[in-house]
Amino acid sequence: MRRIYLTITMTVLLLAGGHCAFAKKSKTIEVETAKFAKSDSTAEVSVLVQWPVNGDKIIVDSLRHHINYLLGDELNRPDDVKAYGESLFESLSLDWHSVYDEMEPEERLGAFTRYYEITLEAQTNRYVTYFYRQHEYQGGVHGYTTDVGFTFRKSDGKQIKLLENTDSPELAKLVKEGIKSFFAGGPDKTMSDER
Repeated sequence: MRRIYLTITMTVLLLAGGHCAFAKKSKTIEVETAKFAKSDSTAEVSVLVQWPVNGDKIIVDSLRHHINYLLGDELNRPDDVKAYGESLFESLSLDWHSVYDEMEPEERLGAFTRYYEITLEAQTNRYVTYFYRQHEYQGGVHGYTTDVGFTFRKSDGKQIKLLENTDSPELAKLVKEGIKSFFAGGPDKTMSDER
């Protein structure tokens, strides 16, 4: 539900801002999808990255830098995802053994997991949006998931903070309706301003 709301909001904002008649034409960002997946009884790792391989240098470099920041590593090309995934798998497996080797098998919980998904969601002549999902489990009742969208200007590669311009009545209405819908339990249920 949150991903749908986030994706719709970002797409509306991109489309609204991307139709300026005077917008500078920029190259379309081209990506190469790099995947890694490995699992056993101690660790489970899945990494999917849509690595920018072609486009205006300033935005491609900015996107690559941000992907490296999200992963906490220095990847230089799509092929690096495999080495990154292997290293992450080995690290999680060692962590699992350090926690569970002393326990009886029936007391052990599942494999430690880490999933990353970094994908190109949308782009216009002026903006590009990436979606980031991370899921992690390292013992306990449940893991946690993080879903975040990031939008960048193609002209200078800078990240846009989408809700900085809250003076827009259209944006305020869209955000208010989305928040009401989310906390009411879905689009078919209503919620007043007071509730």
